[in-house]
Amino acid sequence: MDEKRGYVQMDVPMPQDMVAYLAALSARFNTCNTCDDQSNGFSKLVQAMLDVLMDSEIDISGCSSEDEVVEMIRDGFAKNSRLSR
Repeated sequence: MDEKRGYVQMDVPMPQDMVAYLAALSARFNTCNTCDDQSNGFSKLVQAMLDVLMDSEIDISGCSSEDEVVEMIRDGFAKNSRLSR
């Protein structure tokens, strides 16, 4: 069975500081420094972050801007000790 079945490839533009942060974190998951390994590490981190957000009770459906989304997620983490370990 193809492990990637049901996955969608996406390009997500982001600021350089976020890319650097993901690179530093993903280095922990990689055994070599090829571009594919870095991309795989980035994907795994983003998927993990989205899993946590999806499992949380944080509701961002009414947000109309990126700043509102960030604020709602931060507030949600601050209020929920289970998520702010």
